[in-house]
Amino acid sequence: MADRELRKLSRKQLLELLLQLTERSEELQDQLQEANKKLENKRLIKMEAGSIAEASLKLNGVFEAADNAAEQYLYNLKKLDEEKALIKKRYDEECKKIVKAMILETYKRCQAREEESRNAAHAMIAEAEERCRAIDAETEKKIREAQTLYKYVLNEKKKLK
Repeated sequence: MADRELRKLSRKQLLELLLQLTERSEELQDQLQEANKKLENKRLIKMEAGSIAEASLKLNGVFEAADNAAEQYLYNLKKLDEEKALIKKRYDEECKKIVKAMILETYKRCQAREEESRNAAHAMIAEAEERCRAIDAETEKKIREAQTLYKYVLNEKKKLK
């Protein structure tokens, strides 16, 4: 299966493929065991036949089948390892993308909160300054009233003398 085709598969499909390959591997192991049994049977036949040439002719087919089964088994194991590596690589890349997106989102939220805090602080400062101006104005008004009252009291005191 080509890399492009593998990349298009979902995680579930990849796992199903992995399961199929595992099942195929088990089938091949069973076939290998069966071939080994046949080989053992062929050995018995060889003993019965009494001729090395005859036995080798009879066993050729079994050896070929066993070799083919073993080659197929090794090929399937290699493909399975390659697919596992590919799945791991994709998973790692997806995780990196997710983490990068999370970091970016967190950074944006921090900036927004910092801006909100800065605006709230400016608003509080402006409100405090406005209250100070109001208190200053009220204080100056009371001082002027006190000065006027003081002048009035001095004038009245002078009149009384």
